[in-house]
Amino acid sequence: MVALVFDDPKVSCTTPLTATESRVNWFLKSTRPEASEARRVVNDMYARFLDPSGRFRSRLRSQKDALHRSALDELLVHDLLSRTYRVEHEDVGATGNARTSRCSTATSTWPRSRSIR
Repeated sequence: MVALVFDDPKVSCTTPLTATESRVNWFLKSTRPEASEARRVVNDMYARFLDPSGRFRSRLRSQKDALHRSALDELLVHDLLSRTYRVEHEDVGATGNARTSRCSTATSTWPRSRSIR
């Protein structure tokens, strides 16, 4: 079973984030319906994302807004590309922050589909 990125919070919290709070806290703490749905979507996309080391999950849960937001963007791009292409990626370097992705045409509905390198 794939680990969830964000579990549902145990304590009810419907207040907005403060200006100094990390954006990831909305996923971690908010019990608003839109936060619950966002957790479901991220967990669903992550379940289809290869992350055996768990490093990418750590970036999604990062208190550093830049790391958290870039990981969310990468997860969305991966999900969108994998709907049309077979996506393979490899960790590069010891930190796992750099990733190389290769996409090849599967069954594409785009009129001019091509491989992306």
